Amino acid sequence: LTHAATGRPFATKYSQAVFGSERSTIDTAFPGDVIALVNAQALAVGDTLYDGPKVEFPPIPSFAPEHFVVARAKDAGKYKQFQRGIAQLDAEGVVQVLTSDVRGEQA
Repeated sequence: LTHAATGRPFATKYSQAVFGSERSTIDTAFPGDVIALVNAQALAVGDTLYDGPKVEFPPIPSFAPEHFVVARAKDAGKYKQFQRGIAQLDAEGVVQVLTSDVRGEQA
């Protein structure tokens, strides 16, 4: 397999088919299959893996925010861990993080 974003080969050891809460080890996946990869830290949401001719899909669209929520860590001692998690979700494009210059990050 090749990672489309980098063009590098990608090892898929211990890949599993996922259906609800059931998981089973697989060697071959077909279009539409949902698979779980162990230690796939090089991948992000929307990345493509292909075998054979190069495959490209358009990027995940970014929409203007319609719903807003203020997210805060319940435990102040876990603030840095919470911020790292939010930053990772933002980097993957799963959420859009908007901050207020007036209130600051911990408000």
